Amino acid sequence: MTAPVWPARRWSPPVAEGSLPVGYVEQAVAEFLAGHGAVMEPPGEPFRFCPECGAALDTESFVQEFWVGAESRFLVWCQSCSFTGTVVRVERFETHETQE
Repeated sequence: MTAPVWPARRWSPPVAEGSLPVGYVEQAVAEFLAGHGAVMEPPGEPFRFCPECGAALDTESFVQEFWVGAESRFLVWCQSCSFTGTVVRVERFETHETQE
């Protein structure tokens, strides 16, 4: 088994142990995005109503987007019903019919 061959990196001056060279993170992110064809969604309002009670999420409520890998998630707190939870977008939802 042969060792993987990594692309050549440009030379960086030596840095103190535990610190990264200037611009290292920006370059690594740019390379990652270019290599994986990541598509960033434009900023905007993901949803306007509480998933628990249906009340409008106004300026008193809280919606914060965060990422887990490539998946976008939203931390939500509703001022009307005090619901706190994480909302995840789904592409497809399958369920079964209930028996009556």
